[in-house]
Order: sequence, then structure tokens, then C-alpha cells
Amino acid sequence: MATTSTTLCMGPIANRPIAISMETKREGEGQTTGRAQLEIWVAAHLNRPQEIACDGAEELPFLPLLLTRGPVWSLLFAHRQREGQAWVTIIYGKVTLGDVTTSSGVFKVVSSLLLLMHWAQIDFRPWFERICAASAA
Repeated sequence: MATTSTTLCMGPIANRPIAISMETKREGEGQTTGRAQLEIWVAAHLNRPQEIACDGAEELPFLPLLLTRGPVWSLLFAHRQREGQAWVTIIYGKVTLGDVTTSSGVFKVVSSLLLLMHWAQIDFRPWFERICAASAA
């Protein structure tokens, strides 16, 4: 069975595309594996949208990544860039959003999540719908 570039744009993912990936680790565990798991996941996750976006010559957006280690929430960003003939996934920075053991930390995390939800709805969803429409044309 042949696959087409519209595969990503059909079925459940068409209505609920993954805009923000998250990895959780218990406090004191997985200090190095959490970020590595996020990097592997987002690289694999971006393969299909990259293929569709390249068909339409549209660049992928920066994607936010959430990493929690126990009560501490952090934000990273993933982006694809061309290096020679290959596309490489780059992970940028780690910004601590907050520690949910304190009320101010909970407020910071919730505020950040609300901003990320807004970005997913206002920026990411229209981009996703645009590449789906372009792949169907």
C-alpha cells in the first residue's frame, strides 16, 4: 500500500496534532535520559511534518518541549535545520518554569502552560492546517 503526504493529515491526528511534547522523570532519576528521550521523540515526530512541509517549501516552527524532573518543570525548544543534505533536529536551552512544591512555582508553571496552549491554538494549529491543505492539493 502506497502512502501519501496526506497520511499525517487524516485520522485522529488531523484534529489533534501534537504541538508540545513532554517527558517526566521522578526526582533524582533519569537526569540524563529525560532530555535524550525528548530529543529522540521530537526528531522522530518531526520527520513526517518535515516531509510534508518540504513538499510545500514551508519551514517547520520551533516546537516547545516540556521536561519535568520531580516537581521542577523546564522548557526547551526543538527546531529543524539543514546541514548539508540532511535535516538535523536542534534542541535549544532549558528554561526552568517553576517548582510545583511552592505556590509561586505552581503559578509560574500554570501561566506557562496557558501561554503554550495559546501558542498551540493560535500559531501551531493554523500552520498544521496549512501544510495539510498544501499536501492535499
